[in-house]
Amino acid sequence: MTLKKVEPRGAWLNVNRKCQLRCQWCYATGSDYDSDMSYELAITLTEILIEMGINKVLLIGGEPSLWPYLFKYNKFCNEHNVKTVLVTNGIAFSNDIFWKNYLKTPCSSAGISIKAGNPSQLHEVAGVKKEMFASVKKGIERYTSNFNKFGIGITFNSFYLNNLPEIVEFAMDCGAKSVKIDFCHPPIVEGKPESEYMIEPLELTRTIEMYYEKLNEITNGQIVFQMNVPFCFWSKGFIELLKKRNQIYSVCQLQKRNGLMLDTDGSVIICNGLFDYPVGKYNVDFTNHKQLDELLNNRKNTKIYNKMIAYPSTKCQECLMWEECAGGCPLRWSVYDPEKYVKPITK
Repeated sequence: MTLKKVEPRGAWLNVNRKCQLRCQWCYATGSDYDSDMSYELAITLTEILIEMGINKVLLIGGEPSLWPYLFKYNKFCNEHNVKTVLVTNGIAFSNDIFWKNYLKTPCSSAGISIKAGNPSQLHEVAGVKKEMFASVKKGIERYTSNFNKFGIGITFNSFYLNNLPEIVEFAMDCGAKSVKIDFCHPPIVEGKPESEYMIEPLELTRTIEMYYEKLNEITNGQIVFQMNVPFCFWSKGFIELLKKRNQIYSVCQLQKRNGLMLDTDGSVIICNGLFDYPVGKYNVDFTNHKQLDELLNNRKNTKIYNKMIAYPSTKCQECLMWEECAGGCPLRWSVYDPEKYVKPITK
């Protein structure tokens, strides 16, 4: 395994933890849903990112459309040639006042996360009144009909075992040009993995393979899988089919060591599922880009990275697909025993 220096090429700002929804699998369930990054801190951190050569920032939460400084921050980024990506549930776009202001100072693009395909599903998965589904639909359709730069994503979890095609069809009906599916992984809260809504790995792969041709048809081939599940879990030929059709990408920023996540208080976290375990903090461990680089690559944090991206099983060492697979999401192994599941691909 080749170990590299942490060299961020992109950054995520957790600008808040507030949200209109209470999706039961979300890592934000371990927070208080009630924190905002100050505007001053956001600007300071962004200036540091610019000094590091980073010119693209993903705004996440919570629900970043609820961040009170969004438009003011977008204006700053426009003036400094920094692209912003709003990762959102789309509900705020249904609000006429928000929409009017957003059109004046929009983000460079958006990633829209769909939670349900009908009102009953939204009530079940997000704990809100069924009537909110109308706002979800209006907001997503409003955005997709006015902007070309967007992506629509779905986090596959136990709620969607029997209805994934319906949700994908809803996404396409709302104007999606493509749909990205990723797989639920456990946040670590107070030392324990929150895995209630994860799907047992082999059931997960069987279900996705069962739905695949239908999903491919619904999206006219414009579906992609963010593959954080090991390649060896899938039927022979399935990964190669996805690769042939350009419907897969794998290995996350943590494993590539090329990303940087900053929490609402300026804490540095290596994965949003590890928000309880910051590896440093602004004004405590760094105040400029050189100190941040040193922090990310000091002996303590190098050991953390090495541990997180280590082979989950010794069997992985002989796998021909390791560089493309990297054992899937490291947090998955806090729930499942890799020795039980890993079967290296050797030919």
